[in-house]
Amino acid sequence: MKKAGEEIGRAFQRAGKGAETWWDRTFGILGPLILALIGFVVLVVIIVGIGIISNREVWDHIGEFLQKYALLLLFVMLLGSYSDYLSRRHRQSYKWFGPVIAAVVTVIWIWIAVQILLILGSDLDVSGLRWLAGLLDLLMPVVFVLIIAIGYMVLLLQRELSLPSR
Repeated sequence: MKKAGEEIGRAFQRAGKGAETWWDRTFGILGPLILALIGFVVLVVIIVGIGIISNREVWDHIGEFLQKYALLLLFVMLLGSYSDYLSRRHRQSYKWFGPVIAAVVTVIWIWIAVQILLILGSDLDVSGLRWLAGLLDLLMPVVFVLIIAIGYMVLLLQRELSLPSR
């Protein structure tokens, strides 16, 4: 049973790598841009769809927030997509930038989540959501430093132990 599980795991890894290389070969440097734009359009469609279905004012406020920060959302999607692309295509030269980029992308997503939680907490009058937003807001610098520290520790351990980087 264990062998079967390991074989299935290896098959999924091969399929995933095959899809990544196909995508990279087909679209090249434009691949991350295409993925980010698709993700952005899907996000907009979901928010507009929920806003149309729901008559609640809270969705108008979330829509206004997303519209106000649409360029930031697109930027973080592009940054994440290109970071992933560069980590696959130029692993050795890019790996030292990876932890910083991952920390920036993560903190921006947390900030967006905090703002949405604040909108929900205010519009729905749920103090727990406002409290959670405040907690996440306080933890953002800690998360930033932890992601960078853990990322560089992993890189240094790989280097010291001569392990292949992922």
